[in-house]
Amino acid sequence: MGLSTALNSAISGLQVTQAGVEIVSRNVANADTPGYTRKLSQQVAVVVNGEAIGARSAETTRVLDSLLQLQLRASTSAKARTDVLASVLSRLDALFGIPGGAGALDTAVNDFAASLQGLVDSPESQTARAGVVAQAEALAVRLNALSDGIQDMRADAERSLAEAAASANQILGRLAEINGLIVASTGSDVDLLDQRDQLLKDLSVLLDIQVQEADTGSLRVFTAAGNLLLDGRTAKTLVFDPKSQLSAQNLYDTDPAKRQVGTLLLDNGAGQLLDLFASGDIRSGLIGGYRELRDDLLVDAQAQLDELAHALASALSERQISGGAVSLGAQDGFDVDLAALLPGDEVSITYTQTPPGQTHTVTVVRVEDASLLPLDNALTADPGDTVIGIDFSAGIGAAAAALGAALGGSFSVSNPSGDTLRVLDDGAAGTIDISQLTARVTATGTADQGLGLALFTDGPGGAVYTNALDGGAQKIGFAGRIAVNPAVRADSSTLVVYSTSPPTPPGDQSRPLELLTRLTETPVGFMPTGGLGSASSPLVTSIDGYARELIVLQTGRAAAAEAESNAQTAVTATIEQRFSDESGVDVDQELARLIVLQGAYSANARVISVIQELLNLLVRV
Repeated sequence: MGLSTALNSAISGLQVTQAGVEIVSRNVANADTPGYTRKLSQQVAVVVNGEAIGARSAETTRVLDSLLQLQLRASTSAKARTDVLASVLSRLDALFGIPGGAGALDTAVNDFAASLQGLVDSPESQTARAGVVAQAEALAVRLNALSDGIQDMRADAERSLAEAAASANQILGRLAEINGLIVASTGSDVDLLDQRDQLLKDLSVLLDIQVQEADTGSLRVFTAAGNLLLDGRTAKTLVFDPKSQLSAQNLYDTDPAKRQVGTLLLDNGAGQLLDLFASGDIRSGLIGGYRELRDDLLVDAQAQLDELAHALASALSERQISGGAVSLGAQDGFDVDLAALLPGDEVSITYTQTPPGQTHTVTVVRVEDASLLPLDNALTADPGDTVIGIDFSAGIGAAAAALGAALGGSFSVSNPSGDTLRVLDDGAAGTIDISQLTARVTATGTADQGLGLALFTDGPGGAVYTNALDGGAQKIGFAGRIAVNPAVRADSSTLVVYSTSPPTPPGDQSRPLELLTRLTETPVGFMPTGGLGSASSPLVTSIDGYARELIVLQTGRAAAAEAESNAQTAVTATIEQRFSDESGVDVDQELARLIVLQGAYSANARVISVIQELLNLLVRV
């Protein structure tokens, strides 16, 4: 090796060392930059004719664990979802109140029950009567406020979904730009790779994604279910059509004609829109969390409130009309007067079928719209009954014929006169034995309709609540509309006076005691909404007991969401720390590397100095 070759080797060593110092300086300068990964400058020997004649810098590489990065993206999505669930469910829990606390839902129910007890003790007291009206109004207002609060949270989720979709489009557009730059640089600009990875992490906060990298360095991004969001330099567009206001009736449906809230649509660029919510594509991230709140958890909370409001109105106003026994030849059965049966009211048929001797219950629900039929058995809380919807719009005779067709040939159903419904068994065949026929109707007046009282109505105008299905289920959103019957507000004596002929005796406790019993003692089967009971084992408790269960459920859900959020935060923090340890910049490590480079630079400089001295010596010879 001649002096010139040695000089070139030393110079190349200086250049390589200088490149290494530059990388170290970049690492130190970006130690706290989000998304920046530690860079390494690769060094290779320059070989000519099998002999190393120097060194050169190869490509700059990133220190990166791809599997750890994949885990971090998934965990980031999960954390975003659990964080938003914990935050909103905590607000919901605060809205329902602390069990037994001032302003809590169960406290409002208990105060109403206490006022009824006061009226039982002093039915002639104007103060006691006014107290019942006041507490009933306070309970209705509390239910209205809770319902409004839930719908406000759903509206917030709707707006947040729109904002998240807009943010996702911005990120996808930027990713498309960076993909183009990376391909143009043939992947040599590693800082662009860092920027792209940070954008992917930001996108994973919004929704769960999958990523594929092509040989060119370009990326393709998919939803968790595999729908393409980004293909190299082409970004797809997410479209969200938010609704300005939401009510309890505004629900999601996979049928666009029935959907009454916004949904996330993926525009593939060819005029086709895919509903990502309908396909179940988005399960995590902020979008997954807000969708779950808007369409599931908050809808469940509204349904629970509506169930309580329904029980209050129905149980206090319910009146049972028992059928009278009747025989016709070998056939036995019952007649029941359905003159008071309103849409939503029910008729119950209990019978035994032999063999095998099992008892069955049929619940007949009055409707006025045949398009609602058939009805689902899940319409009632009774897991063992068969629900049959009957259209009464053409009169009792047509309704009787329709019920007979629905029950089958073992029954004989007719309308012998007026509003009477007659149901008979199969006579001599002896396979059907009807034991009971009862109509459960809603009291509409304040007197002469039994001890029940329509104390609560659908809205302040006094519309009767019957749980009607026509024109949309009356129960949906009822908690937001429940009000005290204006007739009771105008005349509080109706809380005691239940009969005009004969007149209710002064100081009679019958109606107040009946209302209190229905509120606090009578078992009610509640629909299994949102975790309270199940379809096979519904919750059966008193109305005030259900209110307590609601409070406990919300508190438990909020605590569970908080625990899940904390656990996911811990998992994400652990992965982030591992990723940082692997790919982040350790300033101490970089300074140690700088010392090594400093030594190498000095050594190469010394070699050059020596060669310079030798060359000078040759010149002087």
